[in-house]
Amino acid sequence: MMKKIQHLWLVFLAVCISCEDTELLEVKPGNLVLTEDAVKTQDDVRAYLNSAYDAMSYGGFSGGNAAVGADVLADNIVTTNNDFNWSQIRSRTMNLFNPTGRDIWQDTYKAIDRANYVYDIVPGFFEGNSGNSLRAECLFIRAFGHFHLMQFFALPYDNSTVDNLGVPIRTQGIKTIEQASVTVSRSTVQQVYTKIIEDLRASIPNLPVTRSPYFLNQWAGKALLARVYFQQQNYEQAFAQAQDVIQNSGYSLDRQDFVFLVDDNEGNRKKFRGFELSEVNNRLQVLVRSVDVKYADAELSAYNSSIVSTENIFSLYSPGTAVNRGASYTKSYRTNSNYTPQFQYNQALMSLLAETPSDKRYISWVGVQAGDNNDAGNYITKFNYDFMHSPVLALNEMYFIAAEAAALKSTPNTELARQYLNLIQERADVPQTSFSLTILRLERRKELLAQGLRLGELKRLRSDNIRGLSWNDERLLFQIPDTESNGNPNIRPN
Repeated sequence: MMKKIQHLWLVFLAVCISCEDTELLEVKPGNLVLTEDAVKTQDDVRAYLNSAYDAMSYGGFSGGNAAVGADVLADNIVTTNNDFNWSQIRSRTMNLFNPTGRDIWQDTYKAIDRANYVYDIVPGFFEGNSGNSLRAECLFIRAFGHFHLMQFFALPYDNSTVDNLGVPIRTQGIKTIEQASVTVSRSTVQQVYTKIIEDLRASIPNLPVTRSPYFLNQWAGKALLARVYFQQQNYEQAFAQAQDVIQNSGYSLDRQDFVFLVDDNEGNRKKFRGFELSEVNNRLQVLVRSVDVKYADAELSAYNSSIVSTENIFSLYSPGTAVNRGASYTKSYRTNSNYTPQFQYNQALMSLLAETPSDKRYISWVGVQAGDNNDAGNYITKFNYDFMHSPVLALNEMYFIAAEAAALKSTPNTELARQYLNLIQERADVPQTSFSLTILRLERRKELLAQGLRLGELKRLRSDNIRGLSWNDERLLFQIPDTESNGNPNIRPN
C-alpha cells in the first residue's frame, strides 16, 4: 500500500486552511485540531469531505497534470520539455520513479481515502437524507478515483483483459496507524469496473437533482457512469445514461459567444461579450484568448459575473487568487504569460483543426508562432486564464457519447446521432454533414482537445497505432510507483 502512515491531525489542519475559501461545501471549519477522534461535529465531517474535493483538484487527479500526461502519451500533444519526467512519458519508458505516475497514484488515492473516511463516520453524525447525500458524494469520489487510476495503471476493459491486473480497490478510510499498515493487492480489471459501477449506481439516487456546476448532483453521477460504460464499449448503457443527461437534466450547450471568439460588426477584430481582446503576448504571431466559460466563468475572467456556463455539469471550483484548481492546465499550456509553453499541438491535430478555417475551435484555441526560432510552434490557447476551474464533466462530451453509442448499440439510431453531431458542428461554425463514425470521432477530437481524454479514446477504439503502439501495449501504462511498492512490497508491478 502507499507509504502513508499519516498524522491525520496535521493533514486535516492543512486541508482546513487550504479549503477555507473554496465554497465547494461552504464550510469554514476554523482552527480545528484533528486527532484520531477529533471529528466531533457535523461541520467537521463536512470539512473533511471538503478535503476530498480538494484532493480531487490536485494535479495527479483532476487538476490537469494527469490530463497533460495522457495527451502526451497519446497523439494530440507534443512537448519540448526534456526533463526526467517528460522525457520518460514522451518515449513511453516510465519507471516506478516517474513523478507524474507518482502524483496520479498518490493524489487519487488521497481523495479516495478521505472519501472513505467520511463515508465510514457519517452515520455517527447524520441521519436520513442528509447522511445519505454525504455518503453518495463519497461513493462518487471513490468511483471516479478508481476509474481514473484504471486509465493509467491497467489495460482497457476488454474480453481479453478482464482477468488482468487492475488497481487496488480501497474502501476503508485510514483512521489509525494500524490501518495504514494494511496492504491491499491489485484486483482484476473486471473486479475494479464492477466496483466502480456499483458505487456510482448506489450514489446517484442519493445525490441532489439541483443543477450546479460546482456541486455534485445526480447528473454528474450519470455523466460519469456514461463515460465508464462508454469506455467498456457497453453502448446500450452508455447511451441510456448520456441520453438521460441530455434530455432531462436541464443543461444546455453554451451559446457560441460564451465558448468562442466572435467577429465584430466589421468582421476584423475579435471580440467577446463586447470586450475587445488584445494580443497580450507578442511572441505569438496569432494569439487569441481562450474564452470558454466552462473553464473560467465571467467572475474569473473579469467580465459580467452573472454569466455562468449552462453546459458545465461538474467542475472543481477556483474562487480566485487563493485557490487555482486548474493550475496544471494553465501552467502547461497558457500562452499569455511571460514564458513560452513547453506543450503544443502535434502536426496531425493542427492540420485537422486548420482544415476548416471558419471552425471556431481553430480560431479560438490555436496560437501559431511561425519561423525557425525556439518559440515556433502550434500553441494551445484554450486555457489562457490566470485562474480556472478544473474541468471534469460537461454536456458536450455527453452529446458525443450519446451519438456514437446511438450508432453502435444493438438498435442503431443514426438519425439521432446525426442530429447530435450537427449541433456540435453548428456551434463551431463547421459545415453540417451527414453522419459517419469517422466524422463524429474527428469532431470529438477537436471539441475535447487537451482535456486528457484522447488516450482513453484510442484505447477504447482498439487503435493499433498510438504513436506506433497498440492499444494493449503495456508501455502505455505507468508503473506502480515506488511510494506504493516501498510499503507494499508484494504488489505486482506492471
